[in-house]
Amino acid sequence: MVKLKAYKPNFTAEFAMDLYSAGSVVLPELLLRCYSQLGITEMELVLIIHMWRLRQMEQEYYPSPEKLSAFMAADKSTIEELIANLIEKKVLEVVRQDDESLKRPVEIYSFRGLFEKLAEIWACERATQSRRAGETLEGLGEVYQAFEKEFGRLLSPMEGEKIVAWLEEDKFPPELVLEALKRAVLRGILNFNYIDSILRQWAKKNLRTVREINEYERKFYERQNLKGSGQRTAKVNRSRKEKFKDIYLS
Repeated sequence: MVKLKAYKPNFTAEFAMDLYSAGSVVLPELLLRCYSQLGITEMELVLIIHMWRLRQMEQEYYPSPEKLSAFMAADKSTIEELIANLIEKKVLEVVRQDDESLKRPVEIYSFRGLFEKLAEIWACERATQSRRAGETLEGLGEVYQAFEKEFGRLLSPMEGEKIVAWLEEDKFPPELVLEALKRAVLRGILNFNYIDSILRQWAKKNLRTVREINEYERKFYERQNLKGSGQRTAKVNRSRKEKFKDIYLS
């Protein structure tokens, strides 16, 4: 008769199984690396981590200061102050959302502002890394800075990718992209789609330099002048701002 050995639990294996079954909290590496750039303190970061843990593990989207204080070395009033700080820094906000189970709107914490700020950091890092690796094309830094200056803000990741695509995939010279931006500013249309339409029009006409563009426009208005010779001279000599409307919005 085979004698069975008594089961001896392996403490390390049991611990690992319990640890795995308890689940994990997902945190963006970018947040842990760059929270100080956003003006977030260590205490505020720990608070954010606990709020995300409750959201992911317990589906609790509006934990009370009392509950949060149970997980931190901070009392209720300190937690309330930390939450107020995060809201003031536009990292956190309180929004109302419909709850189907309760049949009424409820308040929840939203981290939309935090993710928008992280996206801005990501976009800047992407451009910087590209330049250092030699992947970025000539003039990207200048073009990127010009767009941020005119838009008065950091560009979104999608906007940054659009600029890279113009230079890398479409092979538009940096001077042409800057000229298209200049035209958009003069028209008061700070819109990537409008700038893209200008560049596409130039590409369709095989215009690759600012000099070629200016020459094309000069000839264009000479033809317009001949067609409308019976009209008033003032209409022929309209402003540069109005010229762009006829060429690029027609």
